[in-house]
Amino acid sequence: MQGSDGIALCRLEDIPDRAGRGFTVQRDGRSHDVFVVRNGAAAHAYHNACPHKGLNLDWRKEQFMDAEGEYIHCSNHDALFRIKDGFCIAGPCRGARLRPLPVVVRPDGGIEIA
Repeated sequence: MQGSDGIALCRLEDIPDRAGRGFTVQRDGRSHDVFVVRNGAAAHAYHNACPHKGLNLDWRKEQFMDAEGEYIHCSNHDALFRIKDGFCIAGPCRGARLRPLPVVVRPDGGIEIA
């Protein structure tokens, strides 16, 4: 759905801290699988595609994080990515990055992709 400045996804409170939630959005006439990870009051959005093989990171619905909630985890090949910038620190795509999306947390707590 469209928000005032972008594509509205959910509210920050809808995502537990250090967890992620997936969405399918329409952009440029195409569907895109994306996900948002919450880190305190911040939200980080990425395309749901591992740079190693292009597969979705969550083979189980909404499972985007490692067990400790420290890193984004690719369930297919055990790659680990930093939350803040999507940089891969471990796994077959070490040194690569997830594709970020511009995300805004509105004053009312709504999360939008700009």
